[in-house]
Amino acid sequence: MAIFDKLKSIGSVLKEANKIEEYKQIIEIQQELLNLTQKNASLIDKNKNLKEKLKLKEKIVFEYDSYWTVEEGSKKGPYCTACWDNKNKLIRLQSSKTGYRRCPICDNVFNVGFPNR
Repeated sequence: MAIFDKLKSIGSVLKEANKIEEYKQIIEIQQELLNLTQKNASLIDKNKNLKEKLKLKEKIVFEYDSYWTVEEGSKKGPYCTACWDNKNKLIRLQSSKTGYRRCPICDNVFNVGFPNR
């Protein structure tokens, strides 16, 4: 990053000129800048994740006692309502021999109807 290079150059000049206090200030500024850069990267990542969650949330519908995603006119699912409502995780329900659906994560059992496809 160009600003780090400039600060490093200024720091070298100050150090050679025996301006130790000013040199320490440059080092502190570099550390602050590094911290801000890391925080900015973290916020960018968090923003990206939130946008992805919002996009997903717009695709989710509640029907037949469970959640389904709707993409390009087709429904996918069913997904566990407890896992989505509590942790925002889409966990596909698994069929059982009894005809009910079970969540492999939270072990909740659902009597899920099926949409017309």
